[in-house]
Amino acid sequence: MLRRTKNCTDKEGRPILNLPPANIEVKYCVLSEAEKDFYEALFRRSKVKFDQFVEQGRVLHNYASILELLLRLRQCCDHPFLVMSRGDTKEYADLNKLAKRFLRGGNGAVNGDSCIPSRAYIEQVVQELQKDEGECPICLEAFEDAVLTPCAHRLCRECLLSSWRSATAGLCPVCRMSMSKQDLITAPTDNRFQIDVEKNWVESSKISALLQELEALRSSGAKSIVFSQWTAFLDLLQIPLS
Repeated sequence: MLRRTKNCTDKEGRPILNLPPANIEVKYCVLSEAEKDFYEALFRRSKVKFDQFVEQGRVLHNYASILELLLRLRQCCDHPFLVMSRGDTKEYADLNKLAKRFLRGGNGAVNGDSCIPSRAYIEQVVQELQKDEGECPICLEAFEDAVLTPCAHRLCRECLLSSWRSATAGLCPVCRMSMSKQDLITAPTDNRFQIDVEKNWVESSKISALLQELEALRSSGAKSIVFSQWTAFLDLLQIPLS
């Protein structure tokens, strides 16, 4: 794509497009008491993690984790629901892609083809995922933030990680296959949030301020385009905008 600015001119030196000057106006929003409490709790939890990195002398080794902590704090200022987003499904949210990865053996097929689950078993796992039923084999409860192992077993993320002696790797509690934390896949879900946002909908301070601005622009006959750094925030905005 060729990038054109409003300062670009034609061969005769005339502007290729006449636009009014850009007017950037920063609006500050005051958080509600509930939002402040949520933010402060998230900030304290993030600070504990950061202090641990400092004490261990591993700040530079965990810069990605630190940036994620700051990211969550920024998202919290848009809406607390964003902190509960299931945004890590990404590439493997599609069940067909998920089955193909299992059939290839994933990253955990270190012991040869014997580690690759059968096609029949993969189809069974996919069917269970589509039904969104079942229970964790560790806690025997409904799945909470379910993950899929390279050996095609589904467990609660916290249950699985707590069963490992190491924080980065361990064994599948079902078949004893060795795997690392990076091999785990977040189980696909139709809802990218951990709660039903429509049934539990609450406007954040930022959304309320945005709606006021949009109403004022619409009453003047102007059109609007809403941008966000996070697609999940646009998913939330869809509710009040609709």
